[in-house]
Amino acid sequence: MRTVNTPTPGSAAVVADEFRPKLRTDALWVPDDDGAFLLCNAASLTIRGKSSYALIDRIAPHLDGSATLGDLVRGLPPAVGEQVRLLVHNLHDAGFVRNAGVDRAHGLSARELTAYAGELAFIEYFGDSPAARYESFRDAAVLCVGSGRTLEGLVRALVQLGNRRTTAVLMAGDPSALGVRQVVADAQTRDPDLTVEVIGPDDGPIAARTRLAELVRRTAVVLHFADEFDAAAAGWLDEHCERAGRTVLHGVIAGDEAWLGPLAGPAGGTRGPDLWRRLRVTTAPSPFLGTPTARIVAGQLAFEAFKLLTGVPADDFRDRAVRIDLATLETEAVVLSAEAPEVPAAPGGWAASLPPDDTGSAAFSPVFRSEADSRFGAVGEVDEGSLAQVPLHCCRAAVTSVEDDGARVTAVGTGLDLTTARLAAVLVAAERACLDAVADARHDDVHAMSDLLRDRPVDVPRDRLAAWLETGVPLGVASGANWGEAALRAVGRLGQRALRDRAAPGGEVVGADSPHDVRLRRILAAGGHEVTVRSVLDEDGFAVARAESPTGLTGVGVAHDPARAATDALFDAACGLHETVTGQALRAPSIPAGAGCADEPAAPGVVANAARWLRSALGAECDVLAVTAPTHPLLGRVGRVCAVVVAASREEAVR
Repeated sequence: MRTVNTPTPGSAAVVADEFRPKLRTDALWVPDDDGAFLLCNAASLTIRGKSSYALIDRIAPHLDGSATLGDLVRGLPPAVGEQVRLLVHNLHDAGFVRNAGVDRAHGLSARELTAYAGELAFIEYFGDSPAARYESFRDAAVLCVGSGRTLEGLVRALVQLGNRRTTAVLMAGDPSALGVRQVVADAQTRDPDLTVEVIGPDDGPIAARTRLAELVRRTAVVLHFADEFDAAAAGWLDEHCERAGRTVLHGVIAGDEAWLGPLAGPAGGTRGPDLWRRLRVTTAPSPFLGTPTARIVAGQLAFEAFKLLTGVPADDFRDRAVRIDLATLETEAVVLSAEAPEVPAAPGGWAASLPPDDTGSAAFSPVFRSEADSRFGAVGEVDEGSLAQVPLHCCRAAVTSVEDDGARVTAVGTGLDLTTARLAAVLVAAERACLDAVADARHDDVHAMSDLLRDRPVDVPRDRLAAWLETGVPLGVASGANWGEAALRAVGRLGQRALRDRAAPGGEVVGADSPHDVRLRRILAAGGHEVTVRSVLDEDGFAVARAESPTGLTGVGVAHDPARAATDALFDAACGLHETVTGQALRAPSIPAGAGCADEPAAPGVVANAARWLRSALGAECDVLAVTAPTHPLLGRVGRVCAVVVAASREEAVR
């Protein structure tokens, strides 16, 4: 609440004489001990001084926007005139008065201004030119398509709001046509200017798409709502609206719920089919869909069109839907998609299993939060559940499949704190979803894979790749800022599994003394494990380290440099400790040693060198093949791609 003193002579006036003050229609004022108290929907104001209330009460009837401030003060004593100027300035500054002089011209009659005063007051709350904005809605062509009580409620709401160019298209065989026509007849009795057209089954083959297409081209906004949802017809309507560059807003009855949105315009964004494929829509009408309920939910669609056409902020249904429980009328906003927040630069370097660092958290957190929704978000449930939180934090996350077909993919992530554990869980789940998509029958029959050892393409039938996934052929999946990083991380994860349970040539001790290293060593020491970290491999851009304890606990780390690989090895060992203490499986099973390996020269490059090291670590004659997996939307939003690396036996690879 703001408080100002009574205007006094000699104060500087701010509002110009050309200003046309118009008091908000919802403004109220009452006497107060200190002067006058004013209240409206947007603000409150106290003006101190004994004469304040009397001055406001006298001047308020003249603040209708018809006269300029100069006209209002003309003929008044100078001191009183200045008081009026400063009062108008204070009211304008507090949001009680606006300048009607900037309003655009309009053609509404006095009868229309009176009949739709409530609608005008609502528009005025959000900006200038309320009459001109309302006239835009009143004269806009709005097409309503649907059937049943919901369509009747949609048309009723539009004509009550005053739209005089509504066209209602009723689906063939719809018995509610007479009900809609009665709504129109009643509205025209109240407002003779309404010219609502109703096209029903008796008027010819309105189901013919050519006619509906012509109606779409002639309209500004399309609203679609039917008691019994027809996915094929709705999909065609949505597609045609997109082609014609028309905004469309759908309503869907799914069981005992109504789903409104998303608002889809010509500029792209989330569309109706993005929601419908996630809903299990039945044709049986809900017993809770009575006439009053249908009018309430349909009225929200009509009101959204009203806001859109009058320039009132209409973000309720952009990239989201509103779910309404038909039994209780409780509502819930459901985010379907959103603009990705600006993503900071990708973290420098990489590691096979470490959760995101501070830079990664800053990049991923806002995106994942924007996609989180328990029912229909790309990120579903993310919680700790019954997972043990000592010695490491653990979290389980569910994400949509790559195809976003309603299926969920779950995974567990770990970290030194709950935030990184949650981020890791979402990343791992998204990578698992990419792996599932590789063998999906809806994708190409042949995968163009890369032979990492020889740097050449290899065509692998999808069914063979699917068989490898089912039979336990060693594979790794990982994402990265680019394909090379993703492939290196996937190779590293395979290498971790190969080296955990077998001796590796001892190298130099790697000093791991970052804050994370110190904390990981303390966790391991608390569990009775004093570890030494040694370098196994250090080539340009690819390093391997192994953490060993006299107790038998081991951890393997793979990263872009020895220090990061050492931290990765300590974290891998801590995951092993967590498994021992809690019985929760966090690490993928180890890979048994093979039956010898032919040491063939690899193509140049860090990825080829990493593949050669992996084949040596596996101890088997194998080919190391990689394929780019279909990108999960979450990974795409943070600028990551996903790679799957398979260590296939020579016979399998060439067969």
